Amino acid sequence: MSIQIYKANLQDPFDARGMLDILAGYHESSMGNGCPLPKQVRDSVIDGILARNNHLVFLAVCKDELNDSNNVERSERVVGMAVCFENFSTFRAKPLINVHDLAVHPDFQGQGIGQSLIETVVAYANSRHCCAVTLEVRKDNSNALKLYRRLKFSGIEEDAADETMLFGKLVL
Repeated sequence: MSIQIYKANLQDPFDARGMLDILAGYHESSMGNGCPLPKQVRDSVIDGILARNNHLVFLAVCKDELNDSNNVERSERVVGMAVCFENFSTFRAKPLINVHDLAVHPDFQGQGIGQSLIETVVAYANSRHCCAVTLEVRKDNSNALKLYRRLKFSGIEEDAADETMLFGKLVL
């Protein structure tokens, strides 16, 4: 088994379906809304993302090779995603990347995939001469908070005005 992370092409059916599956699983989890992704969202989210020229999606794909006595079978499936949007910092007069959604399939959590996705986003941001990578995270998402703090995101502190979302920023 190997994990490959790449910039998605949401016009490719494999990438689009994989992103939707991870989004749907995240939506159903306790960190999401705890219920199935509405059909209207599932039917329109890819087109909605593609309509924005500032979108950036990275996918983590697990590649398995299954050997039996007669042949080798290969399978691939999307196991993680980072949905991002490029914005612009007026204070620094440079672009920045906002991580809107980061999700890893539950069977693959704890294997460093989330960290690899964020590191890929940061490398991409550096290559585009961005000044920062930003994100929001629920304060009860302890695994994500540990990851973002380990990766040196600042500002991830409890916000008295909104106790459910925390803001993080990695200055580049």
